Amino acid sequence: MPAASTDGSIVVESTSQLDYERLRLALRDAACGAVSSLVTDGVLAELSSRRKQIASPLDPELVKRPDAADRARLASLSRVTLALPSRDDIRPQRQVPLNAEHISVALSLSAELEINELDAALLLVNARTEAIQHPEKNVVAAAKQLFDVERRESVHYLQEVLRAPLIPTPANSQAQEFLAAIVHERDQFVTEHDIISKIVERLEKAIRLNQSRSGNTRDALREGEAVLLAECLFLLTYTVQVSDNEALAIRELLDNIAALYETLLDQEAERPSPWAMAAPGGHAGDSPERPISMSMEISSVARVELESTRNLVLLSWICALDRSRYQDVYDPRTGNSGINVLLRDEMFIGQTSKLPALGDEGEDKVSGMDQAVMAGELAAAVFRLAVAEPDEAEAITSAVRVSAYGDALSYLANDLRPGLKAELGLCVLMRTSTQMHLKI
Repeated sequence: MPAASTDGSIVVESTSQLDYERLRLALRDAACGAVSSLVTDGVLAELSSRRKQIASPLDPELVKRPDAADRARLASLSRVTLALPSRDDIRPQRQVPLNAEHISVALSLSAELEINELDAALLLVNARTEAIQHPEKNVVAAAKQLFDVERRESVHYLQEVLRAPLIPTPANSQAQEFLAAIVHERDQFVTEHDIISKIVERLEKAIRLNQSRSGNTRDALREGEAVLLAECLFLLTYTVQVSDNEALAIRELLDNIAALYETLLDQEAERPSPWAMAAPGGHAGDSPERPISMSMEISSVARVELESTRNLVLLSWICALDRSRYQDVYDPRTGNSGINVLLRDEMFIGQTSKLPALGDEGEDKVSGMDQAVMAGELAAAVFRLAVAEPDEAEAITSAVRVSAYGDALSYLANDLRPGLKAELGLCVLMRTSTQMHLKI
């Protein structure tokens, strides 16, 4: 939280930016059995002190809003010195001067990006460094690009924590302790901060914004962010026990994303627009003023991203229902490992069925389904077959209904695999697939 001092200077006591690079390198070194206590202590201190922020990725409520008092203080100064915090307790604070022009730019950035004026000034300071190193970049453009990078890195930071349980156990005892501490922090995200529900809610909010065509850019997701959040959801459902409510929320999210995807396809030829996302440096919903060729390009990116997000949510649903989890699955809420508890939850099992009634009308409804939704229904039907005993009637009914899902099998076998190799952030899935032995 920034705090003011006198004589045209402002002390910035803290910053919301996480040290992603430090975490990434620390985990890489730990995997190799080489750790530095100075680095690992700093990582763990940041994780424990910033749990709420890390476990609430891209939550607009955690971003300090523009403030009339901060704006007035900056606007009244012709020159100000920012005292910036260091990443650790060793390096001193940086003293950075800003002139009247810089202050004016910071205030404009605050209004456009809907962030606090002092945070905008700090963003501008870091962007000036980037612009000096790359003279071809305009400092304002560099600031907007840096804003997007920092948002994405906050999700990458979370992904590194979620992937930690998949790192093979190193021989070095210090490295083992560090990785165990990281996994403990992951557990706190699940038990104390309901991270699975928060990710689902964040994606649902973006969908509602698109459906209402709201001009609320603060709550909107920017390009690429939906896929990153869906990757986090997948990593969580693969590595921890999912509750019944979390699983059903994921299933509802799949339905809603699929419906939005179909709507986007229908509207794409008429007046394409990104789904509740502002392109970097712009605002959601401003595509109609762009040239048609540019609008088509933006719409294509939005469509591919939405399709990729939908596919990852489908995989999350499949992981939640995984019938192979008669082997141990870890539940951070109890600290125990065992079979997937959803296989024994009769109330949940009954809620997974959204299959239409048998007969020609039912088959017509199935054929009209979005392919990912159809695949989700197929996964649920197979899940019910795994738990149907001794209910023979349910087993027979599910088996008959599954026969109507030939297109879903084709989608899982042929259409989904190429989608996992798309360039919109899905490399995280491919990076972890070898360790997880995931087969699609």
